[in-house]
Amino acid sequence: MSKIDRIGSLANSELLPYIAPDVRASIDKARWDEIRLDVAEHVDGWFAEAIEHAKELHRDADDEIDFAGR
Repeated sequence: MSKIDRIGSLANSELLPYIAPDVRASIDKARWDEIRLDVAEHVDGWFAEAIEHAKELHRDADDEIDFAGR
């Protein structure tokens, strides 16, 4: 089971209330799955960029974070 599958009901209960009622009414299960997958793809992309950036800084992506950029 992927991480995105595990957030199903929690995401529904926590996120849907913040979507405008008229928009929320038009979101069916298929559309909600599309939204979730789109968000997951963007987050994966951000992680990949962060890991590449860390490698460019000659750091292992798992190293302690240095907020001073050293």
